[in-house]
Amino acid sequence: MQEQEKDAMRKRNDIIHGLPEKKTYNREERKKENEQHIEKIMDALELNLEIENFYRLGKLPNEDADREHATSRSLKLCFNSEDKVKMFMGRLNKLRDAEEDIKRIRVQHDMNLQEKAEIRELVQEAKNLTLTESGDFVHIVRGRKIIRVKVRKNGQRRREMQEDSTSGS
Repeated sequence: MQEQEKDAMRKRNDIIHGLPEKKTYNREERKKENEQHIEKIMDALELNLEIENFYRLGKLPNEDADREHATSRSLKLCFNSEDKVKMFMGRLNKLRDAEEDIKRIRVQHDMNLQEKAEIRELVQEAKNLTLTESGDFVHIVRGRKIIRVKVRKNGQRRREMQEDSTSGS
């Protein structure tokens, strides 16, 4: 496949990080548990989207000792259209009221290596801006933009203003 075709396929995928994974070598048990997690997420988002395929990324740790201390692998969701991905991503704010095990997940678009490198650079730039600026503000990356966020007394963040990440270039 050419890069353009791969990028078109990636636009229909999302990656979920931090979703618990069953500590067993039985593939069917793990698949069933993943289906249950996806169903919980869809219920929390009040969506009924058809997922073409889903699978965990990376290899299972080989030894039992490693399995006990290993972190969960990321879960890749493959939808059959970009519109469904947009619907899914657009409702992620509803996870705030979800059960504790799915409340803490992080979801991102499937990206190629170049896009990942660009995001990594933006994150580093945001960290540098936070360190150099005085006051109760932090800078975070949302999409391809760096956003300035005010930190409240209780530790929560509030969106203050957006800065175009390309304005400095």
